[in-house]
Amino acid sequence: VNTNQNAFRPSLALDSSGNPVVSWNEGPGSIVYDDYGDGGDIYVKRWNGSAWVQYGAGGPLDITPFNTAYIPSLALDNGGNPTVSWSEFGVSTYTIYIKQWTGSAWALVGTNPLSNPVNHASHPSLSLVNGTLVVGWQEGVSTTPSVSDTLYVKKYITNAWQQLGNALDSSVGQSAVNTSIARKTNNLPVVAWDETDATNGSRNVYVKEWSGSTWSPLGSAVDRTLTNDAENPSLALRSNLPVVAFQENNNVYVRRWSGTAWVNVSNNA
Repeated sequence: VNTNQNAFRPSLALDSSGNPVVSWNEGPGSIVYDDYGDGGDIYVKRWNGSAWVQYGAGGPLDITPFNTAYIPSLALDNGGNPTVSWSEFGVSTYTIYIKQWTGSAWALVGTNPLSNPVNHASHPSLSLVNGTLVVGWQEGVSTTPSVSDTLYVKKYITNAWQQLGNALDSSVGQSAVNTSIARKTNNLPVVAWDETDATNGSRNVYVKEWSGSTWSPLGSAVDRTLTNDAENPSLALRSNLPVVAFQENNNVYVRRWSGTAWVNVSNNA
């Protein structure tokens, strides 16, 4: 919006014609990649075939413009209308908000914020399939990822946000962050994240799927070597089975769920 400002954390989706819609945070300050900071405001633009245009009158999506708002996650409905989740600083904490483009204006989806306003919440990951919204995020008492961070997932059902089960973490009490969410053809969510191992202190990547009543782990950690640090997963589904890219010891790897185990993706698999 202003090329004299810093812009971070783009989130992109394609409409049915293949045109991109992008959300990002932008402001005069700087922000460390994984920390809270002066991230500015949330904006959304779409490519109309010849130019980038904002929705409606433009302007930021923030609840309170010029507060710190950052790390958006964007998804499109079947009509190409965007929904965006983000983390925004209020009176004393960061909380999760979600707005949807109605065709003429941005409107909050259900009761916001989604997170506990007493805690700090960030890094939302949003999924929108067949008109159903699901969002996951990390939440804790500190403004930086810490031992207190816990993962939560909510689904928008019958005009209200409902939490899916209890905390998603593999071991509640450890630092769990960086959710990535996808949806199976039966509309049930699958979530990947990274979490500190309580035994050896390394970070591991885990995946769970929602059965409709509980979170079920898919095997043990996705990592190639459990004593290495594995972080920042990105999740997609192939034939309804998860595939995860992740960082491990400063390299990027991809593994897929075979139905019984995590296996490396290679030329032969």
